[in-house]
Amino acid sequence: MRDLAALGDDEVFVEETLTGALGSTALKAMEFDGCTFTGASMHQGRLFGASFTECRFVDCDLSLADLTNTSFVSCTFERSKFVGVAWGKLGPSGLGQPYFTECKLDLGSFQLATAERWVFERCSLADVDFTSCKLGRSRFTDCDLTGARFADADLRDANLKGSHGYHIDLGTCRTKGLRLTPDDDALALLRQFGVQFD
Repeated sequence: MRDLAALGDDEVFVEETLTGALGSTALKAMEFDGCTFTGASMHQGRLFGASFTECRFVDCDLSLADLTNTSFVSCTFERSKFVGVAWGKLGPSGLGQPYFTECKLDLGSFQLATAERWVFERCSLADVDFTSCKLGRSRFTDCDLTGARFADADLRDANLKGSHGYHIDLGTCRTKGLRLTPDDDALALLRQFGVQFD
């Protein structure tokens, strides 16, 4: 098991388990392939140009982390915290089909992020900014989207059934095939266009 505090720039890790706290050290161009991060803290960490491929994050904290030009490809995130993360700063590979379950992603920004088939299950995404985000075929299952904003976003074939609290600007978003639960949130979207309900 590796300790995050002992890592250095340009290192490559394959199928290793990592834990501990990264601290305020800025790490550059690290590669992680098939690794498991358990109980790891990268809170306010700086990972520039890091690459995570098929990695698993369990009970981790990446809140306020600077992930400039970093990529997460086919990674899973379980019971982890990503409060205040600017996901739009990720590199070209970005978030390649991530799977988030029971994670806290509040106050983050996915503005301008591009990906399809993202999966969020039982996650908290309060006050998250999805402006100009491409979320085609993504799924939000039983998520708290209180105050989350979708403006000029691509939501084609996305599924928000069972989630609540979101605001979708139907005038600017692409919504063909969007699936919603017929609750107050979904009905409020239709009211924006003058549809009345008894």
